[in-house]
Amino acid sequence: MGSPDTTPPSPPAAAPEHGLLPWLMVLLGILVIAGFSMHRSAWLDNRWVRSQLCTLGIALEPRDRDWLITDATMQWQRHAHAQSSLLIRGRIKNLLACSQPTPNIVVTLFDDPHTPLTTQLREPQLAIPRRQIPAAAAPIFTIEITQPPAQATHLTLVAKATSH
Repeated sequence: MGSPDTTPPSPPAAAPEHGLLPWLMVLLGILVIAGFSMHRSAWLDNRWVRSQLCTLGIALEPRDRDWLITDATMQWQRHAHAQSSLLIRGRIKNLLACSQPTPNIVVTLFDDPHTPLTTQLREPQLAIPRRQIPAAAAPIFTIEITQPPAQATHLTLVAKATSH
């Protein structure tokens, strides 16, 4: 009879690479782009996303939510010629990670917390004048209102983003 076959068996054939990982990455990319485009306004309301897009150099529409007004005070100024003015001071903080144009401020004066007397859109006078406020900066601002209603006791301040 013959001699037994002593050659070792050959290893099994390698499974062909189908490249599944690249296709999964493409699918993930499509899902991310579709999700972003479907919920664009919600994503652009997110301050972190806006900061990242801004630092990438993508032009964004200015939003009022990108600003925070803090430490606001109001002080009556009496003048010799019998007219008074209201001096408002505070800080306006840029909440994004990139510089933005200085916003205007809407000042609403009240005689009690629920009855508005007057609303004015004012340009704040910064302690250090600048057209752009750097990322995370909070410069001091001043607004002077001449001839305000005498019964004004409360105020609200709202930043209005500008696109200088």
